[in-house]
Amino acid sequence: VRVLPGAFDVQAGLVVVGLDEVLAGGLFLAHELRTVRVRSFNLIGPGQPSHLLVSDVVRQVAVAERASGPMTVRIGNLFPRRDYTDVRDAVRAYILLARSGQPGEVYNVCTGRSYSVQDCVDTLARLIGKPVRVEVDQARVRQLEITDQVGAADHLRMATGWQPTIPLETSVRDLVTVKVDRKRKVPVTTLLRTFGLPTDEEILEPFADV
Repeated sequence: VRVLPGAFDVQAGLVVVGLDEVLAGGLFLAHELRTVRVRSFNLIGPGQPSHLLVSDVVRQVAVAERASGPMTVRIGNLFPRRDYTDVRDAVRAYILLARSGQPGEVYNVCTGRSYSVQDCVDTLARLIGKPVRVEVDQARVRQLEITDQVGAADHLRMATGWQPTIPLETSVRDLVTVKVDRKRKVPVTTLLRTFGLPTDEEILEPFADV
């Protein structure tokens, strides 16, 4: 994990890993069990639980839309930046690692680019075509906050050739599709990119003679 200035010390200045990662590493060392450890950064996309930040913002907009009220969202800090990976890209990474990951190794699943909370709100406003007003809810403000958290997926890329293919705007748009307007459809190209066809040209190639 590449930690940017000001992005270390949340409580005790320690990098905390999950018990499952420690357990998986121990099983590999003690019993040579073929385990691959994955560190997923912030996931985003349709189906995301509403208690997570971006999904909660979209949920609040959906409630306001149904009530025909003002587009106002209440959130905590606006400045933190996070590395968001679409859940469909992440699942593709997990499948590739299951096939060709090196047992005992640790792989970051991330994009290498961070966005602020304000960036996400601005993206949402652009997609729905309406201004979204932000109110800071002091109850949600964290006194100790990582300012910028970005991952490095070089190890994953070298092992599997994986690259993120779904941009933040698409992830937010698909969240809007699910939570705000369920009648809209998710483009099939999004699904095909999940299965490893990253460009429009590769998607269209099988239909060239049709």
